[in-house]
Amino acid sequence: MWVPNVEEDEAFARAAHATALGLKAGVAIPVLAADEVVAVLVFYMYEVREQDERLVHLISVVSAQLGSLIRRKRAEDALRHSEENARRLIENLNDVIIVLDAEGHITYVSPSVERTLGFQPDEKVGRSIFDFIHADDAARAQDMIADALGAPGFSRSIEVRIHHRNGHWRSMEVVGNAVLDQHGVPTIIVNARDLTERQRLQAELRRMSVTDDLTGLNNRRGFFMLAEQEMKLARRLKKDLLLVFVDLDDFKSINDTHGHQVGDQALAETAEILRTTFRESDVLARLGGDEFVALAMFSPEETDDVIETRLHQTLAEHNARPSRRYALSISTGMARFEARNVQSLAELMAIAEMVDKLQAICVVCGDPACRNQRLLDGKPAPRPGLTDVGIMSALLADS
Repeated sequence: MWVPNVEEDEAFARAAHATALGLKAGVAIPVLAADEVVAVLVFYMYEVREQDERLVHLISVVSAQLGSLIRRKRAEDALRHSEENARRLIENLNDVIIVLDAEGHITYVSPSVERTLGFQPDEKVGRSIFDFIHADDAARAQDMIADALGAPGFSRSIEVRIHHRNGHWRSMEVVGNAVLDQHGVPTIIVNARDLTERQRLQAELRRMSVTDDLTGLNNRRGFFMLAEQEMKLARRLKKDLLLVFVDLDDFKSINDTHGHQVGDQALAETAEILRTTFRESDVLARLGGDEFVALAMFSPEETDDVIETRLHQTLAEHNARPSRRYALSISTGMARFEARNVQSLAELMAIAEMVDKLQAICVVCGDPACRNQRLLDGKPAPRPGLTDVGIMSALLADS
């Protein structure tokens, strides 16, 4: 905009101030940055003067250069701000960002690697990613890199174990994606997320779902899961199993006399007696209330009588401890699982429980021949042998 005499155009920028200073002609050229007016260049002359195209062009060139400088400065500021945000984001990520070349060598690692794996970022740069991946997982990692290089832009996720500085392995979910630079050279961007804590929590939840909180033994659900597996193994190995159904006698009396806290302690003590009697590989459980069960695989030197005698000896030793407020008493029912038979776990459980109940009836009737008459002194009476599974199955079918 050119004004020959600003005295005649009060709308011109600072016309009144210019007139007071004796200025006449004026020219104003806007400075543009990305179509935005960021400034206006204003020039005045002391004489009245018509528009000078050469001068207007010169000022316009200066204005365009200023606009270009401002635009570039703004872009640089925006880029720096973006880079700072990206850096802060990467530094505070729990995920580890790893950049690889096509051969799998590390060219960049985010600072979060120190929190997750204990390494300084520069300790890994230049080394192969396979130096840190568990040998059993290396083939899958190689396949992931090959797939990423074969299809840039598409991601693939795998789980691998990555070495921690202190020597242990961390389970991590790794997502790989290849990108091409302006020359078509591939770079692989890897995002690694630590799964160790999540897997630990998942394992704990699974454990809680199959474990009795009070005793630490398996609960009913856990017992049936493990017992079914044990029976399959016994069939494959052609080994016999013994299922022992254990009832804590007079549990209600202990609760009523000494309180629920002591009752809980009695249940925990019964669980400890079972742990002491049976092997670590045997399946032990509290089915609920005062009912327990054990599933044991016979070893060549063991019989059901040996196992039962050991159980009641352990019970007697426990009751002989000084300063006890009550004595524990148990009744048992046993059923043998023979690998050549096809009975189910439910049938085996029912047989053992029926044997237990039949023996409990003998205790009530006072028959001196009943082995349960001697449970408290830890000397079970001899018995003719295990109830035949076939006979008991027939009895169950008729009941």
